[in-house]
Amino acid sequence: HIIRDDASIEDLTDRKRQILKSEINMAQSDKRRGEREFVPGQLLIRFKPYITEEDAQEIVSDYGAKVIKYLNHLGIYLVEIGEEKSLDEALRYFRGLQEVDYAEPNYKLHIQ
Repeated sequence: HIIRDDASIEDLTDRKRQILKSEINMAQSDKRRGEREFVPGQLLIRFKPYITEEDAQEIVSDYGAKVIKYLNHLGIYLVEIGEEKSLDEALRYFRGLQEVDYAEPNYKLHIQ
């Protein structure tokens, strides 16, 4: 956005307010629900930078899970854990590995 005059600044500020209001509404909506919704049986996992794709695949399969997709631009793996294991179990397992930066449920986003 190129700022040419005071009206441009005001327009930019209004857009920022709208975006912030939208983010606040989403957060309040999540809070009212008590929990954020997620895709059952799926995790998003980011491994440490030194872990290769092959290593990541092996770590995931050793747990009995499978990589559905690798989001290369984010360095994140979408993982299906299967029905025999709970999401909490899988989160504890992957978060406990030194090779993992983070592991989170695959949260659903709702745009309002």
